[in-house]
Amino acid sequence: MKIQCGDVDIITDPDQNQIEFFHQGLRSYNSQFLKEDWTPFAAVSRNAKGEIIAGINGQSYWGRLHIENLWVHESYRKKGLGKELIELAEKTSKEQGCSGIDLDTMSFQAPGFYEKMGFNKVGEIANYKQGIKRFYYSKEF
Repeated sequence: MKIQCGDVDIITDPDQNQIEFFHQGLRSYNSQFLKEDWTPFAAVSRNAKGEIIAGINGQSYWGRLHIENLWVHESYRKKGLGKELIELAEKTSKEQGCSGIDLDTMSFQAPGFYEKMGFNKVGEIANYKQGIKRFYYSKEF
C-alpha cells in the first residue's frame, strides 16, 4: 500500500528491491568511512533425526561480529547448546580479526544468559513495548 504524504510516498509493504536499494545507498555512504568487509556467519545444531534444534546467525563487519539471531528449541534449552553456539561465534569472530561481538535481546528472552557469557549491557530501552525492555550488549576481546 502506498500513502501520499506531501512529497513523500509512505509504502507499508515495500518489496525487497526497495529495501536493498536503501541498504546499498547506506553501505555506499558508510564505505567512505569504514572498510567494506561484510562476512555472513551461521551455525546450526541438529538432533539424531537431522532436525535443526538450535542455531545462530549474524555477520561480521567493521571489525566486529553482530549476532542477529540465537535460537534453541524449547526442549533442548538449558543443555549447553546456546553456550556452545556463542563460544563458536566468538572463536570464529576472533579468527576473522574481530575485536568483539554485539547483539540485542528482549527482557523476556535471555539477558541473564548473555551476561553469564561475559557480555556487558551497553544500552536499554526501558519500555520498548507493553513493559518489555530491549537490551543492547557488547563483548570485547
